Amino acid sequence: MSWELAKRAEAPAQNLLKIGEVRSRSGCSIQTIRYYESLGLIQAIDRTAGGFRLFAPSTLDRLAFVKQAQSLGMSLQDISELLTVYDSGNAPCSTVKHKLRDKLADLDRRIQSLQRLRDELKSLLAVADDLEQSPGNICPIVERASQLHQAMEGAALEAETAATQGSTIAQSSIAQSTPPPSAAAGCCANRSPNPGTEP
Repeated sequence: MSWELAKRAEAPAQNLLKIGEVRSRSGCSIQTIRYYESLGLIQAIDRTAGGFRLFAPSTLDRLAFVKQAQSLGMSLQDISELLTVYDSGNAPCSTVKHKLRDKLADLDRRIQSLQRLRDELKSLLAVADDLEQSPGNICPIVERASQLHQAMEGAALEAETAATQGSTIAQSSIAQSTPPPSAAAGCCANRSPNPGTEP
C-alpha cells in the first residue's frame, strides 16, 4: 500500500486538513507546501468537492521532520531519500547516520578551507600598506594575493604530505612491535593461574 493510500485509510474525512490549515499549523508558506508536494515529500490524499487539496494530519509531522533535517544541513534530496526509506516501512536512522558523517566530513573540509583563507587575508593585510601601485597593475593587493595563495597552498600540501607520511611510519612501527597472535596466545597459555583463583 502506498503512503498516500495508507494515510487516506487511517485519516477520517473530518480530520483532513486544507492547505490553509497546514500552512497555519506548520508555519510553512503555501508555496513551500506546494513545492514539497511536487517533490513527493508530502502528498494531498484527497480533494474537496471544490477541488481543494486535503492532507492527513501526519503531514504536519513530515513538515516538522523536513525542518529539523534541514537544520542539520541536509538537502531536500537527502530528506526525500530518508522519507522514501520510512515510507517503505523501515527506520531511516542508519541512513541518517551515514549522511551526518558525510556532512561532518564536508564541514571539516570547509572549516579548513576557511581557516586557510583567514590566514591568507591576515597575511595580505599585514603587507598591504607596503605594496606600491605600478603601471599596468589594477591593485597590487589583489595581485599579491595570487602569489600568497600559491605559497600557502604549497605549505598546506607539504603539511598534509608530512602528516600522511608520519601516520604511515607510525602504523608500520606499531605493526612491527605487535607480537604475532600465536606468540600472544602462547604467553597467555603458559601463564600460571594465581593461587586461590578458580580456573
